[in-house]
Amino acid sequence: VRMRLEAPRIPLGIMVEVVTVVVMADNMAGDLECVSIDTNDLTQLTLAIDRCNTELAGRADGLHTDVFRLIHRTIAAASARGRRVGV
Repeated sequence: VRMRLEAPRIPLGIMVEVVTVVVMADNMAGDLECVSIDTNDLTQLTLAIDRCNTELAGRADGLHTDVFRLIHRTIAAASARGRRVGV
């Protein structure tokens, strides 16, 4: 007797690290099951501050208003499609 094994279903999701993905989130959310926001990279790339540069790292403010706007926009796009978001 041969048993047919089905491959486990793996949820499709994205990691939001760059502003471009935030802009496209509303279009992409329909094809995804989950969205994760990488706040470190999103902050660094939004503010164009290299967190490894000792002279600039202190200016990388994860509480910056524009970073929060991008997080909010991502959550709104995913939530509108019933997708969960993790940070």
